[in-house]
Amino acid sequence: MDNINKELFKHGSCVVSFKGSTLGATVDGPSFNIQPEYYESKCDQAGGRIIRKIITNLKINVAAEILEIDNTLRRIFDSDGKITGALIGTDLLNDGGELTLIPTCKQDKTGYRFPNAILLPEADYQFKSTEDHTMKVNFEIHENNDGVLMEKIACNS
Repeated sequence: MDNINKELFKHGSCVVSFKGSTLGATVDGPSFNIQPEYYESKCDQAGGRIIRKIITNLKINVAAEILEIDNTLRRIFDSDGKITGALIGTDLLNDGGELTLIPTCKQDKTGYRFPNAILLPEADYQFKSTEDHTMKVNFEIHENNDGVLMEKIACNS
């Protein structure tokens, strides 16, 4: 237990910003999932034994449950405050932008930046009667022109 530094523990909510606008603070910490996709090269003479496993893609998704509903809805609604069928056929990759997750905990000095994220047009908004309303949103992360998917950033919470 001598090697454990409690100051490095991560906990608490984050402020989520997308394309330069703050969406809000999360109920708890957001989550991100990194899933590599693989190509497996097998040797037929060895009974299908895998002899090479090559990463062909990295898929990263970020999920956050946000308290400030109106800021998030502005990103999902069109300029008239509506969701319409005009969204069908939209190339979401043309609407990507920077996503940042900045911890609200003063002791946590590390945030995360995703230079090319897209806000997926899916949301879960819960009208709760005994708790704060929240909205769950999901982002899909893609490489920027420099090949960067995600990076740590220093922050002063």
